[in-house]
Amino acid sequence: RSWLVYSQSSDKVFCFCCVLFGKHDNAISKDSFNTWKCLSSTLKDHEHSLTHVRNMELWRELKARISGNKTIDSVNMELLAMEKNYWGSVLTRIVCIVCHLADGTKEKLHDPRRHILQAIVEKVHRAKYFGVTMDSTPDISHTEQLSITLRIVNCELSVGASIGEHFVGFLAIEATTGEALCNTLFGHLKNLKIDIDCRGQAYDNGSNMKGKKQGVQQRVLEISKKPCSSHSLNLVGLDAAKSSVMSVTFLGVLQRIFTIFSSSTQRWSILKQYITQLTVKLLSDARWECCIESAKALRYQLNEVHSALEALADHAVQKKDSRTALEACSLAREISSGPFLLCLVVWHDVLFQINRASKLLQTPNVAMDTLKNEINAILKFLQDYRENGFVLAHISAWEIADHMNIEITFPEERIQRKNMLFDYECPDDVRRSPEEKVKHEFFLPLVDTAVISLKERFSQMETFYSLFDFLFNIKEIRMAIDANTLSEKCLVFLMNFST
Repeated sequence: RSWLVYSQSSDKVFCFCCVLFGKHDNAISKDSFNTWKCLSSTLKDHEHSLTHVRNMELWRELKARISGNKTIDSVNMELLAMEKNYWGSVLTRIVCIVCHLADGTKEKLHDPRRHILQAIVEKVHRAKYFGVTMDSTPDISHTEQLSITLRIVNCELSVGASIGEHFVGFLAIEATTGEALCNTLFGHLKNLKIDIDCRGQAYDNGSNMKGKKQGVQQRVLEISKKPCSSHSLNLVGLDAAKSSVMSVTFLGVLQRIFTIFSSSTQRWSILKQYITQLTVKLLSDARWECCIESAKALRYQLNEVHSALEALADHAVQKKDSRTALEACSLAREISSGPFLLCLVVWHDVLFQINRASKLLQTPNVAMDTLKNEINAILKFLQDYRENGFVLAHISAWEIADHMNIEITFPEERIQRKNMLFDYECPDDVRRSPEEKVKHEFFLPLVDTAVISLKERFSQMETFYSLFDFLFNIKEIRMAIDANTLSEKCLVFLMNFST
């Protein structure tokens, strides 16, 4: 009786073919059977019943089809078997890879990349000293990625000395604080078995880098001395842009002018009808060259930009676009006001000096004496400009207004006077003219912030220059020899860089 099955969990017997194909019309085919004293007679009756015979025939037929692979789901079963074989082979390969990595053998698994990175580490070991370049940026998946590049001096007898920059890592980071960046850098160098003997850093000089207490610069001060000078000049302009409300408003107007004309090709064509040379640019915190280009376009073509805004307002009225017409009229009034003209001239003069030095410092063959001379030139310009720049800017603003055939107007604010209870009381507020108000609220904060930021961001330049000044050119060496200070400078250099 192959059809009889005993269940140990329920301590019952049942007919499996009747359970599969039957109508469950008796105890053996429905709820199983455990009345053991009546088991013999019950099995005989069930075995000769018509229902059991029919179910057994169905089972034998199904068994023959399964053995011959002729069932109605045979195609699906073949696909299932193929899928099982595929994932079985994948799992086998994964297990083999894990076993290979755990074994530590050095065969051709990722062999080229390992050899390249190992060769870079060997070059760094031979050079001993190196510089680190770090920068982070978010990728398309909004994950902050930190790139690490090592800069070394390769000294070979057959070739000579050469500069080499080697990319050693692209790491995902969760935080961009100075502590997190330092821990990531030191951990990666430790994994590469590179001693932290860094003699230079190049970074964007942001707050997490230049912080004097929690920044990377402070944490690696003994081995990091040289930030990126060109980007530091951009950050000087960024600090100056936040010095006053009028500066923020001025840059906002430049951005609004670009936005209103670049919103469609028709608006840009209207602008090109009046401006044929310089055009406005999209402002960027990282690239202040766009800001100087926009300021230059308005500085020398303000009348044309004003006419383009008026033409755009008329075009918007014809298109029944009240929002664009209102924005264009508002910008036309804004750029013809006295405060905007002064801001335009002052910002153009300051950004022109910063951009000129920034382009020069980005050349490959620039030396430290050039950096020092350019920074000192900008500092001297700002100090002189603080004394005489406002008067000169006021004259230039009047010339622009005469060219546009408009009269410079400064908005006057109503002064609130409080009642004085006693005769000896004097008014608290000092009355200033609108021009003086622009000078004290915009011009002086702008120049002073630029001077302070320039001195702070390039404070370490003087220390380096005092150590290396006699190595820059023959003239400096001859002066040191004539003054009998060459040996003293060499000893100072040796004391600072011998360990």
